[in-house]
Amino acid sequence: MLGAYYYLWYGKPTPPILGMGEWKSGCSNWPVLAEYNSRDFKTINQHLIWAERAGIDFLAMSWLGPGSWEDITLKDYYLSVAKDSDIKFCIHYDSSFALNKFRLNKSKNQVSFNFQEE
Repeated sequence: MLGAYYYLWYGKPTPPILGMGEWKSGCSNWPVLAEYNSRDFKTINQHLIWAERAGIDFLAMSWLGPGSWEDITLKDYYLSVAKDSDIKFCIHYDSSFALNKFRLNKSKNQVSFNFQEE
C-alpha cells in the first residue's frame, strides 16, 4: 500500500497556527490549482483523481477531534466525494493540538502527562 499525507486545513477561518490554514508567500511550491480551500468540491475531486493516477491507496489526514474543522471537512466534504473513488483515508489523531490540556514531563526516565486546568 502507498499512502500520502494530506492537509485539510487550507481555508480554515481561524488564526493560523504554525502556518496552517493560509497560503504564505515564500513557498517553494504553489498548488497547480492555485490557492484553494480544502472544502472546495472541485479541488477535492481533482486531488483524488491525481492520487489515484499516482497509485496512492490512502491519504493520511490530521484529525483534531469531533466537531473540529478537520472532522467536518473530512466527513462532509471528502467522504462524499470519495465514495466514487478507491482512495481510503487514514486518520492521524493529532493529540498535541486536540487535547492541548496535557503537558509532557520527563523525570528520571519516566514520562507522564499532567492535566493542566484551564
